Amino acid sequence: LNTHAVAASASATAREKAEQAQVSARAARLVAEEKAATAAATELAASIIEEPEETSGMIEVSDPITNNKIRCYHSIRCSGGTGIFQRHNFEGLWALSKGEEVSGGHAHYEHRTPNGQVVHLFHVNSAYGGAPRWVIGPVPGNENGWGFVDTAATHPEIIQEKWMVWMETSWEESRRLLFRGVVDGAEEWAVGDEDEEEEEDDDE
Repeated sequence: LNTHAVAASASATAREKAEQAQVSARAARLVAEEKAATAAATELAASIIEEPEETSGMIEVSDPITNNKIRCYHSIRCSGGTGIFQRHNFEGLWALSKGEEVSGGHAHYEHRTPNGQVVHLFHVNSAYGGAPRWVIGPVPGNENGWGFVDTAATHPEIIQEKWMVWMETSWEESRRLLFRGVVDGAEEWAVGDEDEEEEEDDDE
């Protein structure tokens, strides 16, 4: 009887180990599939990256991590914010962050609000699928912040997609928020300016 009991116990243990191995294999397969999907999404985004036309107002900065040269505006201006929060924290002049001009391989801008708070505009890859994303927020590197937009645009002034902005209780799509480059104190015409003017006329 003891021999049969030992054999039965060994058989049960073997079955448990086999089942655990199958579960581990399935989990590993799911992780591999997820990584492959993320890599495919990142590759697709990279293949359709949008670059701005070079202008005399752009300068060249170096990425301290890759040593790549990045052409960008020294200053950009944000407009089209709706509500007190957006106008206070988003609208106005943004300048390259001194000493940290590049973040996430793209230009990193700062804006000082009327009460002196520093707000950042920076680039990250979303944790969900690795989508390239521009973010406005108080802390560089946070992928949500106070506003964000998933886009292949490599510079904020050529973003055509709508920004998602935090409206105190929920995320909402902004109709007008945009950035434009500033050259010697004069603002460059930005993508969406015509639509913005038409919407303002309609509102009036």
